[in-house]
Amino acid sequence: MIEKIKQGYVLPNKIVIKEVAETEKKTESGIIVPVLGKNPQTKAKVVLVGTGTPEMPMNIPVGSIILFTPMAAQKFTFEDEEFLLLDQNNVLFWYNE
Repeated sequence: MIEKIKQGYVLPNKIVIKEVAETEKKTESGIIVPVLGKNPQTKAKVVLVGTGTPEMPMNIPVGSIILFTPMAAQKFTFEDEEFLLLDQNNVLFWYNE
């Protein structure tokens, strides 16, 4: 399904992302701490990006992992799979795996 959405287009400063769920963390001593009270939708993988504009070029490449403002993202479903649509301005941090 992700391959099919990658063939699509999105508005210039928009990013299509797929959630990366964080279920638990392990401390250095080996204790497993579940992620409770934390919004798991703050980390996602970039699936599709717009072209950007002359005033604001698109700096975030496809395949990057981003941290973003969760309230700014809009959920949508494409062929029974959930994605989020986000404006590039709402990305707080990104890195390549």
